[in-house]
Amino acid sequence: MERAWQLEIRFPVERESVLWEEMNRRAAFPWSPQSHDALGRTPAHDCLHFHFARQPDSDLPSSTFCIRRKGHDLWLVEAIIADEHEAHQIPDDQYKRLMHRFDEEVAQVAAEAADGMTSLVGGQYRLEDHFSLRARNLLRSFRMSPNRGTHLYDRDRWMDFLLQAYDDAKVKNESPASGDVFGWCLETEGGWIADDVRLRREYDFAMTLLKHAGR
Repeated sequence: MERAWQLEIRFPVERESVLWEEMNRRAAFPWSPQSHDALGRTPAHDCLHFHFARQPDSDLPSSTFCIRRKGHDLWLVEAIIADEHEAHQIPDDQYKRLMHRFDEEVAQVAAEAADGMTSLVGGQYRLEDHFSLRARNLLRSFRMSPNRGTHLYDRDRWMDFLLQAYDDAKVKNESPASGDVFGWCLETEGGWIADDVRLRREYDFAMTLLKHAGR
């Protein structure tokens, strides 16, 4: 399964104004906040825009980053649009590099100032890119169980995976993969259709609970 590259910006609900201020402050040359899109149109009330100008030593095009408020605690950089004088479509390799630049130079530092975090998502979602070998083995052991979660022993396997996934992220001083990323990994793996929604909800809840508990 292929998906367009997107950048998630997560933050505490009460810190959204801090994030917005930091994004504007960090958007120094070659970045600048925009009140309109690449075609000069005023965006909808829930959209924010940043402009990327070509750097003298770079082959990256000038473009407009479309940021959408997706929830009370999530902004999503869901599209990069080439400016009118540029090629109509940005090549995939440049598109990903632009996302990385925006993340590293603007979004990530702003999110951290607001006690939040960013994550670049897209391309092929694979368990091996987000979970350790031990965590993957625990998950696949749970998958192979005949009752898959209805039996107490099967539930133990599932909880072992959740704990391992959380602890692995903590060791690396990172936040665990989001519930969406986990769900997309299940889609790529195949064979999880009947369990997908339930498992990603349980995964999301478990990661939040473990963080709250200070594990």
